[in-house]
Amino acid sequence: ARIPYGVGARARDLSLMRDVEELVGRHFPDAAGEEECTKSRPIKASQVAAFMRWMRARLGGGGREAELSDRESAVLRQLRLAPEDLEDVVLRLIQDCP
Repeated sequence: ARIPYGVGARARDLSLMRDVEELVGRHFPDAAGEEECTKSRPIKASQVAAFMRWMRARLGGGGREAELSDRESAVLRQLRLAPEDLEDVVLRLIQDCP
């Protein structure tokens, strides 16, 4: 999206974070009532959070808090592609960011 959020270059990391969140969110099915991306999407947010916790553990951010709950594991099974494949896509986006 590359939206500078009104603070110029200092917001580059915020823009990247939002791009990553949106990229991950697009790989989960939309929940009923959450089709409009300008409104709060708590289910989509929990889907993205589950994937990011999974990815954090894969990248060595272990610890007890990195363990997925049964509910989060079920959420990952909703992905439209394998989590490992989405991880590759996310890492490419981050590496390609200026």
